[in-house]
Amino acid sequence: MKAASTDVHAAICCSYAEDVGAAAEAVRRAAGSLFSAALGYDPNPQESGWTVPTSPDDIARMSRAIAQQMLAGARLPVSPQALEINRTVIEERIARSIALRIPIPAQMLWSPKKHWVVGADSDADVAELTALNTLLSIHTGVRAIYRPGLAYTLHLEDLEFEYMEGVESELNDARNRYIAGLRRVIRVLGLGDVFTAIRISERAADEETLRAWFVQMDENYHALETYWYESEANGIDGYERYESFAALRRLGWHGSIPEEMRNHYLRRLTAARDRSRAERVRMILRNFSGILLHHQKRLLTTNSEVEPVKFSFIPPAPGAPDVLTKGRVDLRFVSRNICSRVGSAGPWSTKGYFRWRDGVMMPAFGSWHAALDAGARFVYGRLTLRRCDQDVDVRADVMLES
Repeated sequence: MKAASTDVHAAICCSYAEDVGAAAEAVRRAAGSLFSAALGYDPNPQESGWTVPTSPDDIARMSRAIAQQMLAGARLPVSPQALEINRTVIEERIARSIALRIPIPAQMLWSPKKHWVVGADSDADVAELTALNTLLSIHTGVRAIYRPGLAYTLHLEDLEFEYMEGVESELNDARNRYIAGLRRVIRVLGLGDVFTAIRISERAADEETLRAWFVQMDENYHALETYWYESEANGIDGYERYESFAALRRLGWHGSIPEEMRNHYLRRLTAARDRSRAERVRMILRNFSGILLHHQKRLLTTNSEVEPVKFSFIPPAPGAPDVLTKGRVDLRFVSRNICSRVGSAGPWSTKGYFRWRDGVMMPAFGSWHAALDAGARFVYGRLTLRRCDQDVDVRADVMLES
């Protein structure tokens, strides 16, 4: 039997730019309770008589139970048929992992920075800690059924965001600051066996390969732009007849980019509403150029020989091709019981903080551009998480209300 470890649980303290009274201790207690899965994670739990199934029927039963555990809190696909197809694909990938006795590979796209902000606001905050806690809770549930559990690869889209946003030093600093903070949280909390956070740019063997990928994204962009405006002018329904679509398909693109998908992405650019429609279309197409590069260069692979289960905090866009929606688990990064306002956002597009709610200190999440209620203000603060001889700061502002 494994000896009990004294280094499993992370210690928490919090500090604020000014005296916030009893709120500081209330934040510390709330964090200890709400993030218990991450703060108390044990990478080497005591064995409990778990055995690997060997018969096809036993593997199938275990795979079904694990898939149910993964999908328990997930958003449902648009139809029962789509749900069944998705569940079947997920179970097949789980079954292969069990047969090989390896962790179930999971893959997630993750922003390389907080959206729309730079500087100190780029720090990983309560939102990122909440998201990691959510994913870890699923791993813990799976591990109770299948000891190896899940192995998440978080693909940090630094290359794509550089293509979309540019290389200005302030933006580059924000990306580096965010990624370093996220990686340090994973390391300090001892979650390295569950999460691997890798920059997309780190997939490149050398600088020459990186330059070639940017050239490829330029080619993707020009093909997408030509098709977007031709189909917009002449009708999306006839897209298969357009030479612009044939050129795009030769690059590996799937689907027509239907009108509901275009409108979906235009609406999502809420922080860019002061920009012209042409500028917003340009941002969308640069995003699509990076997505296409993923498939052209097989950038979203993991170290597993089994195809990963895809996890996402962002629901698929309306009209997304089937190839992108199978084997997928769509989650809210924070439980509806904690915050009902966060429906289809990632932690990187929200400000995570603490506030009083019904006499209880709770995490809260909101837009960076939302107006504060009269008399409310934020006080800069951070949680310091310490485990063994390492520590990491997580941004944890507190909202005070008069």
